[in-house]
Parts: sequence; structure tokens; C-alpha cells
Amino acid sequence: MKEYTISKTNGVPNWQNVPALFIDNQHWCKPVDITAEAKLCYDENALYVLLSAKEAHIRAENCGPLAAVYEDSCLEFFFSPIPGDLRYFNIEINPNGSYYLGYGTNRHNTIRFIPKKSPIDPKVSRTSDGWQVEYSIPWEFVWRFFPEFVPAPGKTIRANCYKCGDCTVVPHYIAWNPIVIAQEDFHCPNEFGLMIFE
Repeated sequence: MKEYTISKTNGVPNWQNVPALFIDNQHWCKPVDITAEAKLCYDENALYVLLSAKEAHIRAENCGPLAAVYEDSCLEFFFSPIPGDLRYFNIEINPNGSYYLGYGTNRHNTIRFIPKKSPIDPKVSRTSDGWQVEYSIPWEFVWRFFPEFVPAPGKTIRANCYKCGDCTVVPHYIAWNPIVIAQEDFHCPNEFGLMIFE
């Protein structure tokens, strides 16, 4: 199991000072020339997430609240706030800023949130060789489902970061923490890595 330390910040992150984790375990497809990484940090208000990808052929066709963002170039962050509890949030975002925000214990019982006001408010931008998305997850949102959760030094969450694209020029499925089960599925909280709050 991979481990990553979530850096402490005070307000808006200075991403240059935040270590990256590399989304580099390719699954269920032929090798692709796509790289991705994630950076995470936190303060008393939120968890801050920056995901980026280098890919030559970006697909961004889906828009709207029910968009199938995983068909496009997609960056994803899944996390379980409480150790031993298989409930998790999944956040999947495409280059248009359309996103899937879900909650459940597996692919088949995930509830999709379609809030009037976005709790994460993703900011997407193109780079010279790909794209990136930045957002924050307010602890107030997490506490609605996990009131016992405490984001404090030494505490841990289980999580994984993904890069995928079902309908891209070259379909791909890439994970930070390797997925060792046989089924082709990112929705496996038992396969998440460990993230430790600084």
C-alpha cells in the first residue's frame, strides 16, 4: 500500500511547496503515453486538491450535471475519511469542469449529488502539455456524513487518485495505489492507499 503525507497549509495553498504523488499504475489497457499527478494539503476549513495530467489528445465533450465525465479525459479523487469504514466519496472531473460527486461503498450503490451550489467549485485550466483541476472539499461537507471525522496531525484517510478516459483516442485507466483485484473497477475502497495528515 502506498502512503502520502497531506501537507498542512494556512489558507490558499502554495502548490510549489506541496509534494506530488504520481498516478502511474496503468491497468486494463495497453500502455499509454499519459502521466498524471496529485497534490493535497489541508487546513482547519478544507482539504485542497490539485490534479494534473499530461496528455496529447484531450477529450472534453460532456457537460452538465449528469455528464458521463469518465468518458472524457478525467481526473479523479476517491477517499474514505474513517479508517475501517468502506464508505467513500468519489470526485471525477473532466476538462470542461463537469464533475461527478458521489458517495457510497461501491460502484453499484453510489449516490450522485447534484447540488444547486457546488461544494467543491472546481477550477480547470489547460497547460502547455495537458490540463489540471484545482478544488477544495470543505470539512463541513464531509462532517455531514462523517461527524466523527477529525482532520488533525497524525490522523489518516484511505484514498486513491485516478486518470482515465473511456472514450478518448487511447482509452486508459491509471491509478496512484495499484489495484490488485481482478475486476476492472476503481470503486474498491479496499484498494485505496493511505494518506496521513502532517
